[in-house]
Amino acid sequence: MTDRQRNGFILALVAGLIAASIVVLTQFKTTLGLDLKGGVELVYQGQPTPQTPVVTQTALARAVDIMRQRVDQLGVAEPQIQTSGGNQISVGLPDVKDIARAEKLVGTTARLAFYDWEANALTPNGKTVASQLRTQDPNAVTISQGLNAGAATGNPGAGSMSLYQAVSLAAKQPVRISSDNSRQGPQYFMFGGPGSAACAAAARAQGVTPVVGAHCLLSGPDDNLQDLRSGLPAGVSAAQGQTLTVPQGTVVLQAADPSAKSTTAFNSPSAQFFVLNDHVALFGNDITNPQQTTDSTGSPDVSFGFTSRGGRAFQTVTATVAHRGDLVSGLGQTLNQHFAVALDTKLITVPQIEFSKYPDGIPGDNGADITGGFTIQSAQDLATQLRLGALPIQLKLISENQVSATLGSQALHQGLIAGAAGLLIVAIFLIAYYRVLGVIATAGLLVYGVYLYALIKLIPITLTLPGIAGLILTIGVAADANIVIFERVKEEIRAGRSIRQGIATGYRKGLTAIIDANVVTIMTAFILFVLATADVKG
Repeated sequence: MTDRQRNGFILALVAGLIAASIVVLTQFKTTLGLDLKGGVELVYQGQPTPQTPVVTQTALARAVDIMRQRVDQLGVAEPQIQTSGGNQISVGLPDVKDIARAEKLVGTTARLAFYDWEANALTPNGKTVASQLRTQDPNAVTISQGLNAGAATGNPGAGSMSLYQAVSLAAKQPVRISSDNSRQGPQYFMFGGPGSAACAAAARAQGVTPVVGAHCLLSGPDDNLQDLRSGLPAGVSAAQGQTLTVPQGTVVLQAADPSAKSTTAFNSPSAQFFVLNDHVALFGNDITNPQQTTDSTGSPDVSFGFTSRGGRAFQTVTATVAHRGDLVSGLGQTLNQHFAVALDTKLITVPQIEFSKYPDGIPGDNGADITGGFTIQSAQDLATQLRLGALPIQLKLISENQVSATLGSQALHQGLIAGAAGLLIVAIFLIAYYRVLGVIATAGLLVYGVYLYALIKLIPITLTLPGIAGLILTIGVAADANIVIFERVKEEIRAGRSIRQGIATGYRKGLTAIIDANVVTIMTAFILFVLATADVKG
């Protein structure tokens, strides 16, 4: 192939690529990121569980897969879910309307646990309710029988206590390591004293009014002391707080309605809690086919079946509960006992088991229902979480970044103006300084820009505000490559070479410096892509 033929082929290839790029630019949509489209980015830190003692890349990948399926239930278009760093997951949700629901559905571990209530719930003196009922301990009777009034709504609160009281009681319990524990290792809380400066600072950080005469939660719960201290509000030191440790084998559960509208925040002063020995009778993997249904009154609930093991375990625990109620009723009054259903750290419902109806327990052949003041949406969300399975790791929300659609539109407009201005300034400089070569270089930059933007649309690559900045920087880098070559060409011509020889030699000698610079750029970009969050990746 002669030089003329080779040059003609190259020109034809460039023209063909330009034509193809124009087709892509007109037919494909640009995928915009959260900062340009509006939405919310949630960054979670993966933490171990009894089933996954170490957070591995396999566990993170499985968690991402489950979270992606959960996001599909929200109807969010083009979500961005990916791992970042060694143990983090970044979740980008464009155009999401209900952020609270998104956080609850996506980031909840969804570890379902069934407990024999009276056998595990603790009274303020640290004894189980079951052991104290025969002595007519008023606290035990209240915790057990006070539930009967609240069982219909699934929001039992009789005999509950504040978070500080519950954690203080739990911290006094011994370590009980067992295969039926719902969590692994100790759990740490840090509280501020009533009326303390630390509580005032925490209230300011949360935008709430401090509660007079009450302890406040400064940080936690966390699985290690380092995270506990790093979670303190600004201006508060660890020395200002009281650290309490809940040992493995004991759990603090919040009495809460699963309805999104009525759920009380974990650290709210009005939240109430129970302390239980952490002996789980059934786990979420013992149930099958959970779905949102309605009960006999038309109220939403969640129904499910059992695995063969789960069905046997369910009948065994309900028989134990029923028989214990019959024995206690020998005191001259009916004291039906209960089993509890908890999702992560919150009670969902605590139904009673009547011995007269179920002397042999409730058979698991026909499945069971979870009731508890659900809305249709919250029941559907719970069914979705249970159907997709619990996350293999526990997730802690460490960052939340919300961008309105209006701000996103403004950012996109400003970014495009900045890009056009950057290209114009570079073009003016090249043409003013290098004349004809500058015109050629500017034309090359325009062709390069068309190729690059078409590639972004074709793959597609999500375009973010840092991404626009990166595109502008890329134009500068491309111009820099031209400048390196032009300067080499000028040096060769000054050395006595002809224009043709100077151009050929200048390109050949300048190529080494250009390759070195681009290799360093690629290495830096790779490091950022592996370790950084979505915002930095652009």
